[in-house]
Amino acid sequence: MQGRINGSFVVFERVVVDRTPCSSATCWSRSRKRASSWCGSTTASGIRWTRGATCARGRRSGPVTYHDTRFTFDARRDVLWKTLCEHFFQRLIPADSCVLELGAGYGHFISHIRAARRIAVDQWPGLTRYVQAPVEAKVCNVTDLEWLADRSVDFAFASNLFEHLTQADFARVLEQLGRKLQPGGTLNILQPNYRYAYREYFDDFTHVSVYSDESLSDFLAAHGFTVFERLPRFLPLTVKSRLPVSPALIRLYLALPVKPMGKQMFLRARLATPGGTPQAR
Repeated sequence: MQGRINGSFVVFERVVVDRTPCSSATCWSRSRKRASSWCGSTTASGIRWTRGATCARGRRSGPVTYHDTRFTFDARRDVLWKTLCEHFFQRLIPADSCVLELGAGYGHFISHIRAARRIAVDQWPGLTRYVQAPVEAKVCNVTDLEWLADRSVDFAFASNLFEHLTQADFARVLEQLGRKLQPGGTLNILQPNYRYAYREYFDDFTHVSVYSDESLSDFLAAHGFTVFERLPRFLPLTVKSRLPVSPALIRLYLALPVKPMGKQMFLRARLATPGGTPQAR
């Protein structure tokens, strides 16, 4: 398996080696029952790995993305996000709002939130397989928001995104959001807090930037935003644990005054006025 950089995420190419050569038509077959190696078939999101016929020595059988390795689909996330939207995030979003999710991935947040307009952005082509109308799915880099009308967004949301971007790219996103947000619109960020997740932080090989609740607040302030709510321990780091993921337990956790195992932070920010105070909505 070999890696290369594609935009802001890593794409792997799997090299299948076998001593028995085969034709390309046979190699990429999806339906042959006689099989001796794993081969790929093209899909909207890249490659679907299937059991197929043998491949020629050293034949590349396609890219394997971050979503095929570290960030595979997990139905438990849908349970988590549905509960979070119903019992925490929805109260922050008026019914007439325009909600923009950056780095939407499988669309768990944007699909469960209620708003007049919902927009999901991700450079992963698989986004359109998981995000359905009336949610608007836009496949592009989050650093390119020029297609979005100025002053059109009330609630911008990013979950586990900015640790995957360089600081220069993060600053570019903030500069554009400064134009896309309505007066009084908010930027809402959920991501690992290095202060509490330092042991696991770089288990994700695509993490390139490090933030604690303090440093993230300072970075936002340096780029024209004022943080008005900061929860250093909001959620556990991941659903990949032995603990069950159930709506009842999630609601209980949200109600706890002290969050054990809380390693993800949640920050809310508004554009600062020239005087340095947040705009009121």
